[in-house]
Amino acid sequence: MTTTILCISVAVIGILLMVLCIVFMCVWIHRDAQSRGQSGLVWILIAVLSSPILGLLAYLLAGRKETRVPCQSCGWMISGSARFCENCGTEQTPMPAKPEEKKRGTAKFIIASIVCFVSGILCTLGMVFCIVWLDANDILDETGAFGSSYHSPMVSVMSTNTMFNGEWKVNCYYCSDGYLKRNFTLDDPRQVLYTNTTCEEGEIILHVQQGDVKTQINITEVQGEFSLPLDKFQPGRIRVMIEVRDIKELKSTIRLE
Repeated sequence: MTTTILCISVAVIGILLMVLCIVFMCVWIHRDAQSRGQSGLVWILIAVLSSPILGLLAYLLAGRKETRVPCQSCGWMISGSARFCENCGTEQTPMPAKPEEKKRGTAKFIIASIVCFVSGILCTLGMVFCIVWLDANDILDETGAFGSSYHSPMVSVMSTNTMFNGEWKVNCYYCSDGYLKRNFTLDDPRQVLYTNTTCEEGEIILHVQQGDVKTQINITEVQGEFSLPLDKFQPGRIRVMIEVRDIKELKSTIRLE
């Protein structure tokens, strides 16, 4: 599984967890509001329309302050502390407080919502880890040690770096000095590395490495399609690197053919 696929999977899981967080929160609000004699649907609409976090805070600060009960005469929902019904004017007889039977049953939904929210945040951090720390699928050299000599660009503006169906695409408005890296699997030494790379300014050097076997070529002046023979490499994993030096308007497509 490539780092791109891993990042997408983590992002999808994070989104699903956030959706579950909102669903569990709405279920809790609905049940808790009903247990207090209030309209659960109204509070759910407030939570969804105002944003879940603001809606939850509004319910906790305002909605849960008051419990509404039916009037002892006409059944109109009034404040539990009201002495007279605002609808029929009947004086209310104080009633002993009933044990709260539903609170324990509804607590599991708010707990599930919190767990989903925290898990979603962790997924977001995991996605950032995949993109930044793993450096788009390849910061390790062939021995498995960190390739400190092949550092990524410190500055990258409007940059995309994707790998899909064996094709590596890089687009960047501006990149400072550094290396953009990907791993490819060479099935046959007769294959060639096809590149289509252009830039407005700067210098581009293409590197291919497999253990101690290395090759490099300056493709700055090519500005377009170029094929590099790979007959000096053995079948297996090869590292392909684009060394950029103050590049502007970089567009590159690389694949094995």
